[in-house]
Amino acid sequence: MTVIGILSRTLFESSRHTRFVFHYSRFALLNIWGVWDTEWYMNIARSGYSGHIHTNPGNIGQADVAFFPLYPFLSRLLGYLTRSDYVAGLILSNLCLIGAAVILYNLVRLDDDEAVGLRAILCLFVFPMAFVFSGFYTESLFLFLILSSLYCARRERWMWAGAIGVLAALTRSTGVLLVVPLLWEYLAARQFQWRRTRPEILYTLLPVLGVCLFGAECYHLTGDFLAFSHVQAGWGRHWANPLQVLWESLFSGDINNLFAGWLTLMVLILLLNFSDRLRFSYWIFGILAIAAPLCTGEMMSMPRFLLPVFPIYILLAKLPGGNLRDEILPIALALLQGCLMIFWTNAFFITI
Repeated sequence: MTVIGILSRTLFESSRHTRFVFHYSRFALLNIWGVWDTEWYMNIARSGYSGHIHTNPGNIGQADVAFFPLYPFLSRLLGYLTRSDYVAGLILSNLCLIGAAVILYNLVRLDDDEAVGLRAILCLFVFPMAFVFSGFYTESLFLFLILSSLYCARRERWMWAGAIGVLAALTRSTGVLLVVPLLWEYLAARQFQWRRTRPEILYTLLPVLGVCLFGAECYHLTGDFLAFSHVQAGWGRHWANPLQVLWESLFSGDINNLFAGWLTLMVLILLLNFSDRLRFSYWIFGILAIAAPLCTGEMMSMPRFLLPVFPIYILLAKLPGGNLRDEILPIALALLQGCLMIFWTNAFFITI
């Protein structure tokens, strides 16, 4: 992916899309991993939050409070050692990607054999848009925290599961969705008998605290506790029927919406058709993690938002098919990812 990124950016250097290409390093090896929202996270890492609502063309109504704080904070912290917040963020992303692969394997091994665990890791790495995990973005940190929280829940370490859930919610707002699978795992461990519940059940609700903490910071900056949600209008996001949003994207004349819509539909079909092969807590998290961004009325960034939906990697690993599953599918996904990497490094909207 790195070779594809460097070569494609060099070849497209004179194209009309170069006005969207951002530069954070003088080394092409590093520079290809920062596009689009990287600029927002970099500004937060360098200067903290301002809460200022932009009025300049291209950013009208947008503000930095739309982006949750844990990733830029950790990049800044690690940046004291690397002397570059950008390099620190890339190190953080790739370490979290490795960590996520390890946790995913161990999570799968609680229910399935080693072969399925290894295939799940393979599917994680070849999934379309998976190169984003190595970029200056929150996806790898978010996935690592989600998997870690659920792994702790499966081991009945409820305090750790809840505490990590707080960190996930401080990374992305959808981290609050962890409340549902955590609560389900707790009740399942008690055979759904309320008389067997203990005060430790409250740990499963801790992800809500993450959103509340950032909401308090938003209130301090802007006087609006839900500023992180309200400024989404600057990106054209608003509450909408998720099914209608998905349906309209499937027949849109816009290539970006078409790709996002059909990729999302295929993931949903896989989740719905093979739900019996997944633990229910994983399945319900996957459905909620897809539905939440669809409720914003926009397909923009939807292919990227699918990356933390880890149940899809488990399902792909458990599909029947022999050589079709073990050889043809990974190669096809890897080829698609290579094509998308070209669009990513040259800042085409299809990979925003």
